[in-house]
Amino acid sequence: MKNNPSNLLIDISEIPEEGLKLDLIKSPSFFEIEEANFKITKPISIHCNITKVDDEIYLRGTISSTIEIKCSRCLQSLTLSVDPKFEITYLPLTLMPCDEEVELEKDDMDISYYSNNIVDIIFPLRDQIVLSIPIKPLCTPDCAGLCPVCGQNLNIKMCSCYKSEDIDPRLSILKELKFQE
Repeated sequence: MKNNPSNLLIDISEIPEEGLKLDLIKSPSFFEIEEANFKITKPISIHCNITKVDDEIYLRGTISSTIEIKCSRCLQSLTLSVDPKFEITYLPLTLMPCDEEVELEKDDMDISYYSNNIVDIIFPLRDQIVLSIPIKPLCTPDCAGLCPVCGQNLNIKMCSCYKSEDIDPRLSILKELKFQE
């Protein structure tokens, strides 16, 4: 089998001693994730080196693209650049822990497994894109969000139904405790 970088399948027996360099551009649909709360909007640029030492395969490089995602406060669409650097080690599938419950260590996050001398790099690359997205993406650092009463985007216009001093009556006792100290 010849290496097929268009599918991101690498036959490790064909990795030269000096390593294999990949410079690819893939369409956004190639990395599409159905359950994702974002959309890749620009072709994905992949630059990486694949090296082999005995049975271990090392993948190092960068991915870059842009995504469209919703602001976590006001729900407006925003565009973010993603350009993570990554280092992934591939080990033979026979070395994968077979315990039902395994506690992951920090270093375990950068390990993948291969079988039949074929390394599929698409899933770790997808993971790198997802991991580079902020947990709470914001359109601006000072995004005011939505009014919890009427849903008005407070970045566009203030509404009359919500004041920051309004407190849920069930929590008013906490305000009194604050002033007692």
